[in-house]
Parts: sequence; C-alpha cells; structure tokens
Amino acid sequence: MKLKKLVPLVVILIILAALAAYRLAQDEPVDIREAARIIDLIPADIDAEDVTRVELYAGAHADNRVVLARDAADDAWRVASRYNAPANSAEIDAFAATLLSLEAQYRASAPEDVHREPYGLKNGQAFHIEGYAEDDDPLFHIKSGRAASPQTVFVTRAGDDAVYVAALDLRAEAGVAGPHATPSHQAWLDRELLALDPDEVEEIELTMPDKRLLLTRASGEEDRPEDGAANNSPGDRVIPDAAEGASVGFAAQEPEMPVNIENLELFAPEDEGEPLGLQPGFDMAPDQPMGRQDHVETPAHEWTLAEGGPGAPVRDEGIDTILRAMGGLQAEDVVDPTDDWGLDEAPFRADIRLVGNPEELTILASRPEPTGPGYVRIESTRGDLVYQLEPRRFEQLFPRGGDLFELPRLDLDTDDLARIELTQPEGTATLIRSEDSEEWEIESPTADLNVNHGAIETMAAGLARWRAADYADSMDALGAGERRVRFETHGGDVHEIVAGETSRSIDGVYARLDDRDPLLAMTRSDLRRVFVEPRNLYERTLVDLATGDLASLGIAREEDSYWLQRREDSWLLSQDGTFQDAGDEAANRLARSLVNLQANDILFDATELPGGVLATIQFATLDDEEYTLTIGEEEDGHHPALFTGVSQVLLLTDFDVADLLISSSRLTTMDGEMSSEAEDGGEASGMADAREGTLVHEDDDMKILTVEPEERPITSGEFDE
Repeated sequence: MKLKKLVPLVVILIILAALAAYRLAQDEPVDIREAARIIDLIPADIDAEDVTRVELYAGAHADNRVVLARDAADDAWRVASRYNAPANSAEIDAFAATLLSLEAQYRASAPEDVHREPYGLKNGQAFHIEGYAEDDDPLFHIKSGRAASPQTVFVTRAGDDAVYVAALDLRAEAGVAGPHATPSHQAWLDRELLALDPDEVEEIELTMPDKRLLLTRASGEEDRPEDGAANNSPGDRVIPDAAEGASVGFAAQEPEMPVNIENLELFAPEDEGEPLGLQPGFDMAPDQPMGRQDHVETPAHEWTLAEGGPGAPVRDEGIDTILRAMGGLQAEDVVDPTDDWGLDEAPFRADIRLVGNPEELTILASRPEPTGPGYVRIESTRGDLVYQLEPRRFEQLFPRGGDLFELPRLDLDTDDLARIELTQPEGTATLIRSEDSEEWEIESPTADLNVNHGAIETMAAGLARWRAADYADSMDALGAGERRVRFETHGGDVHEIVAGETSRSIDGVYARLDDRDPLLAMTRSDLRRVFVEPRNLYERTLVDLATGDLASLGIAREEDSYWLQRREDSWLLSQDGTFQDAGDEAANRLARSLVNLQANDILFDATELPGGVLATIQFATLDDEEYTLTIGEEEDGHHPALFTGVSQVLLLTDFDVADLLISSSRLTTMDGEMSSEAEDGGEASGMADAREGTLVHEDDDMKILTVEPEERPITSGEFDE
C-alpha cells in the first residue's frame, strides 16, 4: 500500500484510541458483588447485640415454634418456648453470628407465593427464621428452601420477590434433620446441669427410698481400725457378712471393673496359694479384712463411708462413677415443672458439699418407672425447673448398692446342686438330680409332657451364681416373702432365698439369703430366672410336627363340622357329604395353628373337663399317627382342653382356640362353588372312585378320609414352614 493511503488509516486509529482512553478515564470502578448480584441476606446495619429474640419454625407447623430469648438480667439466652429454661448461649451466639454474616446470590424473581414452590420457599414449605429487637421490633425474616445444589440452598427474605442461593443449609444449622422435620428445643437447651470439679467435692450424702449413705473425703493420713467397719478403705476387700456358721459357696462379689490383684493383697498365706473368697468352704469372721493386713494408713484425699452401708467396703469404682456423674451431669430434656414428678417429697436426694463452701448443693430426684428415665431438680442453680435424665445417667448419680459395695453372693458349681424346692403363689415344685445324672427330674408337679430342661438348667445356674444387686437399711421392707426357694448340694449344704416386696430403688424385689443380714435385693430378671412357674417346667407345645406332616384333620362341633384331606399339593374339604377344593392358604394356616399349638397353662390336679365340650379336633399324620384335642367351653378367656396322651387338663387361650375353630366358609374356594370332582360325584363313594386307594371312614359325627401309604403323592416336610 502506498504511503499516502496508509497515513489516513493511522490517523483514524490514533483518534479511536484516544477516544477509548478518554471514555475509560470517565467510568467508575466496577463493584464485583454488585455485578454478581450478591447481597447480605440480613442488612449489614443489624448487630448481634440488637437481636433479643429468635423464632424458628417450619412453615407447615407455624404454631410449633422454638423461641429463643435473651434474658436482659444476666445477658443469657433462654428457651422461652420451653418453660424459659436456660439455653446454650454459646450455640445461639454462634448461630446469630452466622446469620448476620450470610451472603446470598440472586437467582430468580418469584413475586407470588405459588412461584416460590419450585424452590421450596412457599410459606408452607420453607423453614422460617425470624429475629426481633428488644421492643419486639422485627429485624429480619429469612426463609430457607430446598437444596439448589449439593453445597447451596434457595433462600429469600419475607416480602422480597427475589430468590437467592446461599452456601449454607439453615435447617441443618438450626438442628433440624430433614426438609419435613420441625425444629426441636432440645438442640438449644443448656443440658449440662452439673460441672463440678471432683477434687472440690468433700462430702456426698445420698438418700434413696430404702437407704442412706454419707461419703466423706479424708483430709489427710489417719490410722484406720483393724476391723475396717465404716471407714473401710476401698483397698480392703472383705467377704461381706460372713457370719458364724457361713455355708459353703459364699464369696465376695467380684468387681465389675478390672482389679489390680497385687495392690489389693487378695492372696491368702503362701501355704494356701488361692485367692480368698474363691475357695469353697472358706469361713471368715464379720468384716475381717482379706489377706494379711494388720494396719493400713488411709492415703490423703481418700473417700470413706462415714454413715450407712451394708457393712462392706466401698468400691473405688463406685465412688468414681458418682463423681464423674457430678462432674458432667447431662439432662436429656426439660419437662413441665407444673406436672407432678414426685419431687415435693423426693424419694432420691443428693446433698453435695464443696471444699470451702458451707452451703450444700441439693439435687432432688424421682424415678416413677424403675427402668424409665429419672427426673431431677437442682434447687440452688436451676430453681423450679425439672429435668429428665436418661436411665443410665440417673443410675450413675444414684447407683445400686451392688455398684458401691461388695454384697453377698453365691459361688457354687451348678453340677453340685441336687435338690430344688420352689414355693410361690403360682404353685410349688420339687426338682431332683442324682450325682450320676446330667438331667433334672421333676418330682412334683407331674405332667405327661416333655420336661423343659433349658428352663431348669437356667434356674439352677441362677441359683448357683446368685448375687445381690442392692440392699436396704431395714429388714421390714421384705414383707411376707411369699416366694421361697430352698436348694441343696450333693455335699449336704443348704441355702434358701426368700423374695419379698418390690424394691423401691431398683427394678427388682427385696430378698433375704439364708436368714442373714442385711436385707438384699435381686433384679427382676434374676427373679424370673430363679422362680420358674410350674407350668414353665414343661414343654407345652402339644406335638412335634411340621405342617407338611399332616395328612388330614377334622373339626366336629354343633354348628359347623367338616374335615380336610391333603391331596398332592392341595387340600380337599368335605362337609355334609359334599366335596370341594379348599383354599390352600387358609387350610395351611389352620394346619400351622394346630401343629404350633401351645397350652397356656396346666391344671396339674385336674383330669376331666369342668363343663361341656365346645369342639373336638382329630388329625392324622402321614405316618398314621392319630391325635384328638377336645376343647371345653370358655371361662375367663381360657378353654380347658384334653389331648391325646396327656392326663392333665390344659388351658388354651381364647385367641388360640379362635385360630383353630375357623368356619368352613373360610376354607372354600371359587366363591363357594363346588369343585368339578364334587359336581361329578357328589357323594363320598363317588369321591372314592375319583381318587384311587382312598377310603372314607366315619367316626361318630366326623368323617376322616385316609389315604393308603403307597398312594400318597407327597412326603412329610413338603409343606414344612
């Protein structure tokens, strides 16, 4: 290109560049947040100190709100919607700070509520967070919707047409699990009721419904008496209450936690070589220390039992459990303080004295159900509020006697037991076992049923290893003691356990062992294991058959008699001389109810039905075994019954009988129409012609159809379920 043509182009480019530079010089810098349409979800001029109330709720349950309010008196948060209980202020402050710093990016416009549905932001869908100032002036109202992505959620502000996305799930931050859940006040409660330094606790007085204990911490070294009564060191392991004439089999209860044998000096003199308390027949005087300990100095700051107790040493681990509970006692919930929780005259009470503090810290407690939660009120710190404790935490604060002391127990060899005599309201029983036999025999009561060896072995093991779970201060709590079990060993040793009234401290009953003090308590599970009802000494299932073992069954009763015959893979129903296919599902269910039938009880002294006969059921197996069950009229929800080979009257529940005596209409198929075979033949003789080898046998009011063995098309167990 010639130079005179190139010059104008260069001039034009220079002018354009100058104009562009001038334009850029006139423009202001671009705001990135504005360009990206990012906003503060809560106006930046609102400070955390401005927020005095926060309300959380799911839009579908707007009446079920969690209301958090700041108490101006102590500048602490409370759960106003839950009896104004103290809240976890740190958690709420952190949540408020997160809200106030939350940014959101514009996504769409949704001017009407219906337009917000795809985002989960309709009023009934969204999760709402409202904030108020001291004078109930609204500060903000945020709504959180469904997830926009794995990392973001849709949000909006009440009254704002815009939909935004935020990189924070406000539901999760508020402790709400899932899009349809409602917020819980428990997420905001201050649930730490106690946070004591164990080293600052110098005295604990525990009062329980049946006992009182005073535990003190020694301030320095002091000499302890040789007999080690109330001031026994946890290091002194004794055989509790081994009174004169103690029988074979007593042993000190072993700690549930590991024990350092060397430190506790548990071993007998060198010539004996066995740990004391594990030797059968070893007798000790009451409260005699184990091992050769003539003098023990109590270490500084060691806990001692000042008052109360069963006369046995306190366990280290038991004291530690109480101190750990007091060092971080966590409530499960707060409950309505106006309800009756039994705290006006609290059956459980803990009075705690701290070092250098003359005032006691008092905990009042109750436990309406022995296996349920406990309820506590801490008078000095929580006023009239009542908190619910999980069962485990309650039992740490108010432990069982067996967790604090080494209570008496038995340490026998199960194989050494020779005779057991049971006396209880449900009936008496006597069991014997000879030295050369591995199985127990039932001397009384007798029944023509198989012996339940599993239940008897469990009972024998429970007796041989019986241990007390708790104790009581007074023997009067035993009551009449209607349950007694006396048992002997082949060596001639005799023990007796008497079970009495329900324990007021644990889920169990009071018990006395061999007329010895103190009064003990056994758990309810041990009670059931040891005191077996006579009926449970026998297997009460009437037959050992499977559903597929049945060849036929018939029910005879006044209003509806019929019989069923198995044929190949189905059942045939006969009634009033007519035959039709039976519904397999209903017939198999009836057969299953019959082979699984179990008597509810045994009337050991009765051999005849007390009244009339309601129905008779006869059934036969593929092996030609025949059985008859005669059912009597109902009385008090039970039916007396007689069964083949059993002399005693059995009791069946009304429900079991109802499962057996189903109507014939429930067994029909094809809406009650006759099967093709029945239509062709119609009579029993015709049926015999249709099925080779079948015979119809009439027995009184019942017809039993039997099949010759070589003609049976099925095998036993084919229908076994």
